[in-house]
Amino acid sequence: MKKALLISLLCLISAATLNLDKYRADCLEKHNYYRSLHQAGKVKRDSILEKAAMEVSDLLANTIKDLVHTEVKMNGDYVGQNLYMCYGISDTIGSDCVNMWYGEVEEYDFNNQGFSMDTGHFTQVVWKSVKKIGLGVTCDSEEKCYVVCHYYPSGNYEGEYESNVFPKDGKIYVDESDDDDEEDDTYISGSSSTTYESSTTYEESGSSTTTTYESSSSSSSSSSSSSSSSSSSSSSSSSSSSSSGSSSSDSSSSSSSSDSSSSSSSSESSSTSSDPTLEKFRADILTRHNYYRKKHQVGDLSRDSQLEGIADRAAAIMKQTSNWYFTEETLNGEYIGQNLFFSWGIGDGSGIVDMWYNDGSSYDYSNQGWYSETAGFTQLIWKSTTKIGCSAGCNDSECYGVCIYYPAGNWGDFTKNVFPSK
Repeated sequence: MKKALLISLLCLISAATLNLDKYRADCLEKHNYYRSLHQAGKVKRDSILEKAAMEVSDLLANTIKDLVHTEVKMNGDYVGQNLYMCYGISDTIGSDCVNMWYGEVEEYDFNNQGFSMDTGHFTQVVWKSVKKIGLGVTCDSEEKCYVVCHYYPSGNYEGEYESNVFPKDGKIYVDESDDDDEEDDTYISGSSSTTYESSTTYEESGSSTTTTYESSSSSSSSSSSSSSSSSSSSSSSSSSSSSSGSSSSDSSSSSSSSDSSSSSSSSESSSTSSDPTLEKFRADILTRHNYYRKKHQVGDLSRDSQLEGIADRAAAIMKQTSNWYFTEETLNGEYIGQNLFFSWGIGDGSGIVDMWYNDGSSYDYSNQGWYSETAGFTQLIWKSTTKIGCSAGCNDSECYGVCIYYPAGNWGDFTKNVFPSK
C-alpha cells in the first residue's frame, strides 16, 4: 500500500475526551443512512454487542496493540466484526469509522458479488439480514484509538451476497417491517436469555485477562496490520491454506514502533529450540526453501536467531488469538518479509513451503510485480533475501505460524530478484 493511501487512512485528530454515547449514536445513524441507500432495513443498538465490543477494544488497545479479529458468539451464532484505528480523540470517531468502511463501495463489483478484503467492511455495513450492532472504543495512553463494531446476525457469508447486498440507487428506503424479536426503540438491552461467549484466554506476563476470546480462523479475514486503519472479519469459511505477507509494498507490512535488533550479538547465529518438534520443523522449512531457491538461481538462506525470536512472538499471538497476525517488528530498523500459514498440526515443514511455492504456478514472468496470489512464492525465492526465522503456535491440532525474511522481498525490482526455474 502506498504511503499516500496510508496517510489518507489514518485519522490524525485533536485531543478531547471519549464520548461513548455520542460515538454509538453517530455510528447507528451513519449505518442506517448508508443501509437505506442499499435497500436494507435499520439496525438497532444492542447492549450485549456493545459490552462485547468494549471488551475487544480494551484487549486490542491494552494488550495486543494491533487490529486483530476475535471470534465472538451470541446465542451460539457468530457475530460480525469491523475494526478501525485512528490516532487522537475526537467527537467524530463514531461516524468516521462508518464513513471509511462504507467508502469501500467504490471498489465493490455488484456484477460479481462475494467477499473481498478490499470491500468486506462495506458489505458488512449494508448486509440486509443484520438487525443489531454494538460499538466499542478504547484509546491507549498515546491516544491511539481502537474501534470495534459488532453485527448480529453476522454478514459476509459466502453464497448469500446477492440476497443481502444491493446496489445504491439514490433512494432512501424506510423499513416498515415488524420484527417480533426486537423492541420499537433503537436500543436493545441485554437480558439473561441473551449471552455471548468465547473460548481462548489471551495471556500476558503469565496472568489472564478478564475477557476470553478466540479469533476467527476464516481465511477471508486473515490479514490485519497497523499499516491499514480498518479490518473486517467474515465468518463464512475456514481454511487450511497459507497466507503470505509482503514487505512495505503492501498493507501486510508496516512501519514499526519497535526494533528487534537490540542485541549486539551476531544476527547470523542460529537458535536451537528446546522443542525438538519445532526444531525439526524449522530445519525442514530451511532445507525446502533452499531446494526451491536453487531451482530459481538464487543463493541459500540461513537461519537467524533474531528473526526466529520475532517469529516466536508473532506465533504466540496467533496461538492466543487463533487468527492471522502480521508483526510490526523490524530488524536493524528495516522492514522484514512475512509468510503466514495455518496447518493441522506441526509435521514436516516441507509441506508449508510447497504450498507457498505452488502459488508460483500462476506467476507471470513477462509482467513481473507483486500479486496477492503469488506473494508467498516471490518472497520464498527473492534473491536479495539471505536470512530466515520461522515459528508456529498450536492450540491442540490447530497451528498458526510465520516465516520472517530479511532483507524483505516483494518490493523494489522484481526482475532482479525473481527468476524462472532452470
